[in-house]
Amino acid sequence: MRENLYSESGTGSSKKKHVPNFIKKITSDFSEMKSKLSKKNSSLKILTMGSPASTYIFDQKINEVYNGNYNVQKVKEFYTLGHFLSNYGDIKKYADTVKQNSDLYEFLSWDFEVGLWEKLKNFQPDLLVFDMFSDIYFGSFNSGEKTLITRNFRLTDSMPENTVLFNTKTTNYVEKLVEEVETFEKRVKKISPKTKLVFNSMRLPNHMSKDGVIQDEYDHDKYGLSEKKINGYNRNLGALERRLAEKGYDLLRFDQKNSAAEVNFPSGENWYYLYNQNYYTDVQCQIEMIAQKYTLGPTIKTIDANIDEDISQLKQDVVLLNVPNNRKNSMRVFEKNIPARRIALALAGQDYVLHGNRGSAYRFVKRTELKSQFPIYEGVHYRIISPKESKKYFENHLLVRMLSFGVHEKTSIFKRNFQFDFRNLKDSIAKNTYILEIGDINLIGGSFYTSTKNFPDYEQRIQELIFKIAQNYNVSTDNIVIYGASRGGTGAVLHGALGNYKFVGADPVINDTQWYYPFDSHFVGGVREIDLTDKVSNALNNYSRPKDEGFILSTSNVGLTFSSHLRLPLNKFSLLDLGYDLFDHGDFNGKTVPIQLSYINRLLIQNDLDVIKDCDDLPKGGAVLEVKNVAQGAINFEKLSCFRIRLSDIKNSNKKLYNKAKRVIAAKYKRAGRDKNFLYFRVK
Repeated sequence: MRENLYSESGTGSSKKKHVPNFIKKITSDFSEMKSKLSKKNSSLKILTMGSPASTYIFDQKINEVYNGNYNVQKVKEFYTLGHFLSNYGDIKKYADTVKQNSDLYEFLSWDFEVGLWEKLKNFQPDLLVFDMFSDIYFGSFNSGEKTLITRNFRLTDSMPENTVLFNTKTTNYVEKLVEEVETFEKRVKKISPKTKLVFNSMRLPNHMSKDGVIQDEYDHDKYGLSEKKINGYNRNLGALERRLAEKGYDLLRFDQKNSAAEVNFPSGENWYYLYNQNYYTDVQCQIEMIAQKYTLGPTIKTIDANIDEDISQLKQDVVLLNVPNNRKNSMRVFEKNIPARRIALALAGQDYVLHGNRGSAYRFVKRTELKSQFPIYEGVHYRIISPKESKKYFENHLLVRMLSFGVHEKTSIFKRNFQFDFRNLKDSIAKNTYILEIGDINLIGGSFYTSTKNFPDYEQRIQELIFKIAQNYNVSTDNIVIYGASRGGTGAVLHGALGNYKFVGADPVINDTQWYYPFDSHFVGGVREIDLTDKVSNALNNYSRPKDEGFILSTSNVGLTFSSHLRLPLNKFSLLDLGYDLFDHGDFNGKTVPIQLSYINRLLIQNDLDVIKDCDDLPKGGAVLEVKNVAQGAINFEKLSCFRIRLSDIKNSNKKLYNKAKRVIAAKYKRAGRDKNFLYFRVK
């Protein structure tokens, strides 16, 4: 008889497939999943142009703070304003003379009448955000009375004959650029009367950052401009800002203190207008404040950590919490600033999440308004990682991963609670396994995947999501494993128990008391139970799978967490004490990855493995033999009462080899049937 390799005696064939009652209420159509995110700000329309300093502001792959909830379009970068105000036909005539330089020709022949002016007419943006990097850095050349052509010297060093340079060396150049802005505004207003111009007063930063941390100096292998050059460009950009401010234009001011050229830029590029996250958070906040001024976009309120405020009365979409004298500009400011931490927790209780900072102003947004580049189901943020191979080896499986903490001090909630790590996980698990990663996007440090007053149906929504994803990828309940470490370990045990799934929890933090004193580093005070033992125990008491299908990996050497594990109902799951020379919870996850993977894979494939006691336990038709091995006498037939050969193998074998194999087979076996894949043989 066939026996499941890992099942307890008498339980392997009698497992109940448990489906929680609330799941029965939801529909079976995966496409009907709808986020409850508010749409009230989606009407704000923004057109960006100039350089990446402006066009990247609302790119979620670059700006992790942007929620994706505005209607944003952009214009092709690196053209001067005078270029756009010129006659396209005249510029195209010149472009036709430089066709031998394909890059330059492509750049100059781009039809801005369509790409800018027609787009403006059709789009009718509320805000037009632009910078004049190209006017200061490249300049133009004047090929006629009213024709200015961008001098993109990255594409050519030569200057056409009978032309005059129009750049920072031109007399009264800044004043003439201001006149161009005024002319540009008139044309914009004629086409799109309600559009407000917002001038992005970008700079070439004086600093380089690495992962957001300001460095002492630039990496000159990647950044080639001298300090003199940088200062020269910035003098002109500053003069342009001052004149436009005098004219009453809305400006985005550049913060030299916090903004820097980011050497580890998300796209892998390096240049001076590719900034760190501080820049994008800053200018986005400024744009939103301008939009609020014209009652176009989100509502914003700035509060001070040292001033009493009734947080319960706040209705704004964005709250900026100013923490004075903060030099760290990271989450660590809340360790010692008790008033700031108190307000942050109060905001979390009102369903705000901390997501980004603008210098010493920490940005809180409504959880229900938060978006990322990943999908959301009813407020639950997740991503799907498909199997490494598309080939079907056996039934589909699903590994649900609850995440541990990312980088604690990062102000981005996605860096803290929905980070990209364990990138090689899909290479280390069983074939045909989809990975569902669920971010703990609740409160400030996450709620450890538990429901809270501000998100009372969080657990239910997670369970629904798991059920939906499994249904979408045709995964049976027995082929689902919930996994996580630390915070994610708590989520894995809880949701494994709630949904009656197999689970592996690596040193889960069930009791947060140690982290609550003295700084409440997980931000749970007043917004989440500090000790989750009762909640997790209640869920486990209803767990009906065998003990060896739910595991907590732990070690008695880390008594801080192990003592909490002992308080759980040990008759419902397997608590494993790893005899590691390891005494710190923070080291456990990284040092035990191979062991975690072994138990994950065990649970994933246990239904696909069988103990073979005799030939009767083999799959239908017996072992699969190859023609060449039979013909060469490489098979010992002593224990083979039956076997099968693939039809594709017979087709691809040469006739002589196959005839020899047939003679070997005929001595003891007869044909027992055929289907679309195999030819079957059984002993005579």
